[in-house]
Amino acid sequence: PPPGGALVETGTCEKECISPVDCMLGEWQEWSPTVCGATGDQRVRLRRVEQEPANGGKACAGIINETSSCEDHVLLGVDCALRDWEAWTSCSASCGGGLKTRIRKIGQLSSNGGRACDGDLEEIHECSVDSCETRLV
Repeated sequence: PPPGGALVETGTCEKECISPVDCMLGEWQEWSPTVCGATGDQRVRLRRVEQEPANGGKACAGIINETSSCEDHVLLGVDCALRDWEAWTSCSASCGGGLKTRIRKIGQLSSNGGRACDGDLEEIHECSVDSCETRLV
């Protein structure tokens, strides 16, 4: 050997140094968007290469992105729905004119472009309109 030591150092390569490593694809990600806004839109999902091929391993096979129509994935609009009318209240007067009311509530709010609620939530009617003097006679 030369005075400063060997000029070349050699060693044996472990089995892993030359073993082929095949490509490996990861799992599919969620569709984006998860829910489409309208029929005719498209959505996409991806997957990544988890392991690149090395040492003569097999190349990646398969697709890494998918596109899909939104035909089956559109979130449909939900229309507002009103509940049935509740019973009328008692008249506020026994004669001379009074008022009675009834109400109904919203059973389902509209969403995703569905029709809004249409119609009154309260009705007021006159009642006991006979004169009190007429009743006394």
